[in-house]
Amino acid sequence: MALPQDVKTATRAHYHNDDPEYPRQCERWGYSFPWNSNHMTAEELHVLRNSHDIIGLAAYESLKSILDAERTPSNDKTLSITGQQSDDWYDVLRIHHHEDDALQGFWNGVHTVPDWVDWKQIERGQRLFAKYASANLTFLFFYGFLRGSGVSGVKEVFTRTTSFTIQKFLPQFMGNFAWLIKVTNSLEYIQPGGEGHIDTIRIRLIHASVLHRIMKLAKIRPGYFNVEKIGLPINYFNSLHVLSIVSGSVLWDGLPKLGITASKQEQEDYIALFRYLAYLNGVPSERFENCEMAKATMESFLLAEEQPTPALKILAEDFVRWIEFKPPLFLSRGFLMAGFHHFNGAEYCQALGFTSPSFHNRMSFKGLCLLLNLVSLAQLWIPSFDQYIVIVSKFLYHITRNEHAKHLMTDFPQHLR
Repeated sequence: MALPQDVKTATRAHYHNDDPEYPRQCERWGYSFPWNSNHMTAEELHVLRNSHDIIGLAAYESLKSILDAERTPSNDKTLSITGQQSDDWYDVLRIHHHEDDALQGFWNGVHTVPDWVDWKQIERGQRLFAKYASANLTFLFFYGFLRGSGVSGVKEVFTRTTSFTIQKFLPQFMGNFAWLIKVTNSLEYIQPGGEGHIDTIRIRLIHASVLHRIMKLAKIRPGYFNVEKIGLPINYFNSLHVLSIVSGSVLWDGLPKLGITASKQEQEDYIALFRYLAYLNGVPSERFENCEMAKATMESFLLAEEQPTPALKILAEDFVRWIEFKPPLFLSRGFLMAGFHHFNGAEYCQALGFTSPSFHNRMSFKGLCLLLNLVSLAQLWIPSFDQYIVIVSKFLYHITRNEHAKHLMTDFPQHLR
């Protein structure tokens, strides 16, 4: 089967030089790196697009059979990719997992801790996210929304389950952020039975439900979802890509652009955390086996990113209009443009139709970057201040979980409703 055109993007950087001292240099959206044997070829990325979580899908189908047997027309419930479900799949799994081989296997898998898990190392990885909280949040705000919404297949899945609009995608983005807060909050949260652990299982089952629904409709409605062109919905490619954005991109793209360099040990600890999260999500965890592999994974996805589509341009513009002058930050459009350009590069922003920021706005954003850099230096020099930042960051994270924050996330201006 021929490779889709967008997959062929990665072939530009295939490593053809046997001499490691002279690797081929690659560049995408202003980020350059040398190609090596850890990077994924176009063919390998194509395989990821057409692979999915088989165990999770089998577990979902068993859960669905149980619920269908109990469901009546008066209590029929639905589930969407946005997470607005009324059935709690984890509770059903917890109650019925011993009744079915597929459910028991799934349950045992997510509650079995692999031999390579070092809880002390994972706890240190969680601490890194809180240590550079302000820097991480700044990067994910300006980079994560655009790149997350641009992940291959995301638009197609949203179009077929709800709609690819700011009203639908933003709550999903904030939901993913809330999940990230939980899994980096404390060790107890991510260990079996913890809040972050349970939420990860719920998300995995929700993804399986979307895959099941779309593929079922695709069988009876030709042309509904072009698997040959797009790949499977909720596949290994987009799941790994999202995990890579909040792990590798943070370490090797976001923090350096703020003048911050995590130590080698901090990098290893943070990647170990996401290796375990990949395992819980049912995706190939070997792509996070070490820093070298995780960095190559991030760069492979970066190289394979598609050009921004018209739908993404509309979504990005609506995001800017939603956040512009929104309390409590009251960020101007010019300042937002400076942030998007700083983290995503001028070429990517130009492809989205974003205007170039003025000198004043660029300098204003540079001032923010300098402040974040100085805070990180103070943490390095003053251990007590570093500990204080970590404690305060974890406390403030809880604010994102209250009802006021939920209202703030979905309080859309009239022109965006």
